[in-house]
Amino acid sequence: MPVRCPECQTENRPGARACEFCNAVLPQAGPQGLAPDPDALRRRTEAERRLKSGRRLSRILVPLLSLLAVVLIALIIVLFPRLGKTEGAPDLILDYPSVAIDRYYTALEEQDYATAGDLLAGSLRSQVPAGGFERLYVDRPIDSHSLKDLGQVDEGNAYAAVSINGQPGFVWLVMEEQGWRIAWTPELGESLGIPCPV
Repeated sequence: MPVRCPECQTENRPGARACEFCNAVLPQAGPQGLAPDPDALRRRTEAERRLKSGRRLSRILVPLLSLLAVVLIALIIVLFPRLGKTEGAPDLILDYPSVAIDRYYTALEEQDYATAGDLLAGSLRSQVPAGGFERLYVDRPIDSHSLKDLGQVDEGNAYAAVSINGQPGFVWLVMEEQGWRIAWTPELGESLGIPCPV
């Protein structure tokens, strides 16, 4: 029957006087013990070497893998919002009339007249005299805007009820190659003498 070592709990062959793994005296061996078996000593040395090697490797791998995970998460956070964006993305959102209206009046609030001018329909842009667009809105600054109602006449024409500086307003939009564009507002119609398209 195998003899279990009281020190390391290794099972040893029957009749062994010393543990084959740790060389502890086995209970039936008596106080003198025996010289360790060379094979047992070799196995013990090999097991200790593997254990130390594994600990050393884990001390290197755990911090390295943690650092790699942090770098990967940082790359995902930085790059993920950019995935799927194209050079034409700013105009793609103009597929919605409400976005065109919001961008137009936001540009006017920020006094970015070049951006607001780019959002005008081609036919309206050609009727605005040089500097006239800026002069019109310098005299009538836009402080706030909101969309109240939106409707679409057909695939190429839409209209919206808006609130500009707390006052009701109306916007007519047309679909152009670059997306929805502002074709008429009361302030532009009044300034340029253009009747409302409705």
